Amino acid sequence: MRDWLVLGFRLTAFGSFDIDQANWFEAVAGTVPASETRTRQVIPSLDANAQLPGGDASITLHVDPFKVDWRVLPQDAFPPPNGGEPRWANLGALHDVLASHGATVGNRWLPIAPAINRLAVGVTLVHPTGSRDEAYTAVSELLPFGLGEGLEDLVIQVNRPVRTEIGQGEPVTINRLVKLASIIRSNLVLTGILAQGQANPPSPITVREQFGSMADLDINTDAQREAPFESGLLQQVYARLLVETESLAQEGVKDWFTRG
Repeated sequence: MRDWLVLGFRLTAFGSFDIDQANWFEAVAGTVPASETRTRQVIPSLDANAQLPGGDASITLHVDPFKVDWRVLPQDAFPPPNGGEPRWANLGALHDVLASHGATVGNRWLPIAPAINRLAVGVTLVHPTGSRDEAYTAVSELLPFGLGEGLEDLVIQVNRPVRTEIGQGEPVTINRLVKLASIIRSNLVLTGILAQGQANPPSPITVREQFGSMADLDINTDAQREAPFESGLLQQVYARLLVETESLAQEGVKDWFTRG
């Protein structure tokens, strides 16, 4: 997965949050929200988004009483420029995304964040292919066993937790959850104009399909932890989650199925 492209980056924190105190967007994004919505019915929530300076990505924030969710997403590449084939809009290579967007969001938000008792880093990776079979092949190359013929809707999910110590010997369990899948994305493209009165006119809509292999990496701390992380330790935990994310993409999961 080391050469796969990043479709999105996510930082998620769990704790107890007040949407009226969630005034962090400009400090993290470097710009004011293009839109912001506060809902106070049933479960209060805050949603805000903006295009990041530079114009190649957007950032979104969701806050509710239990969770804060930051996401960085690429600008949509559809419709394709100059009428070409659709491409997978992406943020680039994983190492670069973690060093830029990952470091920026974490370094700007965590020092001013409320108490957090669980933290997660998520990335979605894609390997574009030319067909469904090629997508299956790319997934099977990540596994220590072959895949049978005639498969459809392929999804494989596995978690291998690791127990570690961070800071001054603080024990932390880190879940390394990976979901592998083959995906097809159908794009409706306007390729013509329906002429009035034309008999048996061709459809002005063409479906263009994109195939790929996808990996969702969710690297997170133990859900059983109740006490919040101390501020200094929290940033060390986040740095470790980024390291585990990149290491997982580099090494893959093949050894997980055979190693004791």
